[in-house]
Amino acid sequence: MRIKTYYAKSMKAALQLIKEQLGPDALIVSSREFPPPESGRPAEGFEVVAAIDEDPRSLCASGRPGRGGGADRTGSEAGMAAAEAHGTLAGLRRAS
Repeated sequence: MRIKTYYAKSMKAALQLIKEQLGPDALIVSSREFPPPESGRPAEGFEVVAAIDEDPRSLCASGRPGRGGGADRTGSEAGMAAAEAHGTLAGLRRAS
């Protein structure tokens, strides 16, 4: 499981980045205006969190599926986030 947060001026731009970097099978985990409305500042764009379920043995140095590589987070933070997201995605798959 690979999870990444994107910041972009528009939702369209964020989705384009996600598709380019994670591929067409990526899932949107969350999205919101950035900075958030409760900050009192005007929104400048969007924060979008996306995930892709992939076999880590097939990653490349660039982190893209199918060519061998790494992830954006390291250590226990990445492991905990991946396990939580994997469990959530598995539950969603069973429910659909």
